[in-house]
Amino acid sequence: MYKKINREDELVEILEKFILPKKTAIIGLGNELRCDDAFGVLVANALQKILPPHIGNCVKIVTASTNPEAFLDVFDSYENIIVLDTLAPSLNNKGLMATELDPESMEEYRLTTHSVSLEKLISGKKTLLIGINASCLDYEIKISLQTAMAMSMVIRSVYKVLLSRCNLTE
Repeated sequence: MYKKINREDELVEILEKFILPKKTAIIGLGNELRCDDAFGVLVANALQKILPPHIGNCVKIVTASTNPEAFLDVFDSYENIIVLDTLAPSLNNKGLMATELDPESMEEYRLTTHSVSLEKLISGKKTLLIGINASCLDYEIKISLQTAMAMSMVIRSVYKVLLSRCNLTE
């Protein structure tokens, strides 16, 4: 079941249950050429830029774009997976959403805007999907205000949890 995230402290609380040093990978999915579909890619890229290089000793951050299957080694190597992606418009959710994925009980419809079966990639993993419902999926290099605000909240929240979990200093 999806949980709508309204405040940063709500997301921090959820992330604290998933981010474990040396056991967690954060994977950004999306297409930068399709407006809000760039959400996951842009968040992962921002985290890679603002976090110190030695963050890789604590968590793995990957920009998988539209090709998550190219990172099967990452999915296989980590116990906890945080997927950042745009949610399928058919879900009729507005704003930032989070849900723990269970591949054994996932319904048949696609959860995100990509055709790759997440069930196969996350099998046996504790997986958190953080996503935004797209306001725009046109082929344009821009994002909506809603997505920009959600990105900012996700970046701040992940950063805050990593500071404490990975013993980073600001």
